[in-house]
Amino acid sequence: MARVTESLCFWMTMLSVLVVSLVLAQNGHRFVHYDFRNADLYIDGTASTEDGRLRLTDSSKRSTGHAFHQKPIHFRNISSSFSTEFVFAIIPKQRDSNGQGMAFVVSPTIDLRYGASGSYLGIFNKTSDNQTKNHILAVEFDTNPSSEAININSIVSVKSENASYYDDTTRRNITLLLASKQRIHVWIDYDAEKRLLVVTIAPLNTAKPSSPLLSLPIDLSKIFKEQMYFGFSGSTGVIRSHQYILGWALAIGEKAQSLDISKILDLPQPAPSSPALTKAQVITISIISVLVFLMLPSGILYHYFRKKRKGELIGHMPNGNLSEYLLKGDGLSWLQRLHIIKGVASALCYLHEGWGQVVLHRDIKASNVLLDANLNAKLGDFGLARFHDRGMALETRRVIGTTGYMAPELMIMGVATTWTDVYAFGALMLEVICGRKPVDPNRPKHLKYILPIWCFCSMILSDLYFVFQMLLRDY
Repeated sequence: MARVTESLCFWMTMLSVLVVSLVLAQNGHRFVHYDFRNADLYIDGTASTEDGRLRLTDSSKRSTGHAFHQKPIHFRNISSSFSTEFVFAIIPKQRDSNGQGMAFVVSPTIDLRYGASGSYLGIFNKTSDNQTKNHILAVEFDTNPSSEAININSIVSVKSENASYYDDTTRRNITLLLASKQRIHVWIDYDAEKRLLVVTIAPLNTAKPSSPLLSLPIDLSKIFKEQMYFGFSGSTGVIRSHQYILGWALAIGEKAQSLDISKILDLPQPAPSSPALTKAQVITISIISVLVFLMLPSGILYHYFRKKRKGELIGHMPNGNLSEYLLKGDGLSWLQRLHIIKGVASALCYLHEGWGQVVLHRDIKASNVLLDANLNAKLGDFGLARFHDRGMALETRRVIGTTGYMAPELMIMGVATTWTDVYAFGALMLEVICGRKPVDPNRPKHLKYILPIWCFCSMILSDLYFVFQMLLRDY
């Protein structure tokens, strides 16, 4: 009978171990991920797993991305010891700029949408930072400067070190640049009995160093709540970067399974490079593609091929440009003048309001307005045009434009806006109405004037008849 009892106790013990093991497995207390499309993850913000890699951030400025294992870890009846191993890479999108960092996070919630971007890494914000009620552990991988840190409930680190790894062969620390498009291997281990948290890093394909980078005595049972989530958080600021997790293993109460390096995904390859274009070339090609090939109505004609092809373009415009036509003295009726002005106004309105970005022409003048056989106006010569963000001023290093058509603020401060384009259009409108050039270099010095100022002074002096006398003499 005693043997039966002993046998029964043995099998009950084995059954209990089996049940506990199954429960731990079902609760997600041990896992390994290489292809994150099949991982049980909660993601938000800019995070994505479309190509199998876990990407926390994209090319957006001031953005955040989070990825957490959806099944929480219950620490009530098990040790708070844990072990994790992952491979990450940070790819800055601008030369000589590192962007922001990322962090491995243990949190009581997976909803960190209120975490601020930039230096807060999408974990905390100005209000929540340094609050004991956060119950958050974060192992931070910073890029400015390249460093690692352990954070408890705050973006301010408890302990930090410059990013490096211990080379067991040379017995010295070797510096690592975290934002270097390099795949970096990370080991984070917490021993609840020793109350010790250690962080070790090394380049991929390098054996785990014998000496960790960070070692912090801490009792995480006072930080962790009964239910905690494990995952990652990343953010961008003004400088953008792509942050990738390429493999991840986690285990609670035991050592995490070592990652199989052969299964770690490579970083995405950039598209085949073509000869670099200058910013001006990109802008010019964009304008040509849209304005010419979409056959914009109301008189927008893009004039890209300048001197070499000007003759070919004018061949389709039998009346030449507006400046030449006005000098011929053939005479334009008031309706024809109004028709020309409306055509240019329609073109300018489209440039300023018809796009997501504003197109500043910056050289509106009579010689850049072409006339077809029906005197339809086509605005051309976009050689000085620039794309610009709506509502912002474009500061230039040198004044660009044509004398007589340039607004005072452009000549004095070098600031180009939609208003400076409208000022040039106003000068053009006066030229069409008055039959005079904005500035005539052939006039005697004492009779030279700037047309908008002269018209304004004539209006103040109630002498507008003199302004229009060249046109009114035939009526």
